Amino acid sequence: MNAKLEIKGLDELRAALKKLPADLQREAAVIVQAQAEQMAVDVQGAFPLGPTGNLRSQVRVALGSDAVGGVSAKVLATAKHSHIWEKGTKSRQWKNGKSTGTMPAGNKFIPIAILRRRVMTAALVDIVERAGLTVTTLAA
Repeated sequence: MNAKLEIKGLDELRAALKKLPADLQREAAVIVQAQAEQMAVDVQGAFPLGPTGNLRSQVRVALGSDAVGGVSAKVLATAKHSHIWEKGTKSRQWKNGKSTGTMPAGNKFIPIAILRRRVMTAALVDIVERAGLTVTTLAA
């Protein structure tokens, strides 16, 4: 008999993963960590090198876990100017009136995050399905 589980979102997927046996939870944790680390590599490659290399060198992966075996990962761009490079700027001026010009948005971090989350979610759904549950996506 094959049980059926409808997952409407990531919260439901996380809850299903927490109910898996310990070996499958460990496999899920490896997937989460691997995708976070790959995202960090992808972001570093998308950021310009620049004169100091700070944008690339200050991309970090922060791993977390909870008491019931859940794992999380965050990819952080911790350079002080990373948000400026990612989102761009409007034209600004110095006090003396000289224009700094505009900086176009890099728009790299979010698309990479979306791709890595899709890959991670597909792999996690596979684990849940191998555990005997059926996962279906519902159209919004």
